[in-house]
Amino acid sequence: IDIKATLKAWKNRPPVVSDDIGHWNDIFSWRQYYHQKIVEVYTALENQSGMPDGSDHQMSAMNQQNALIGQQNSAATMVVYASLARKHGLSGSAQEWLARVHTVPSVPMS
Repeated sequence: IDIKATLKAWKNRPPVVSDDIGHWNDIFSWRQYYHQKIVEVYTALENQSGMPDGSDHQMSAMNQQNALIGQQNSAATMVVYASLARKHGLSGSAQEWLARVHTVPSVPMS
């Protein structure tokens, strides 16, 4: 599965202020679920081992990278939605989504 292409398509279609925020809430919630599943699948694959041809290290690195992509896109999605909520005057919702960024594992905070 080419998850990078799907995530790139999502990134290339950000919401605009004139869009209905309820519609985007549903979309971003679904995307968060999808990101969570990406991380779960690739973390589980990373934890499996025993490839007889010695390709464990290469597969493990690829699985780690794909899991990290899911985590990074999850955090980016939260920030984009928080920005949209703020532009719609929903500062409480924006703060809730920004607070969720800190719950995403392995996302460096600076």
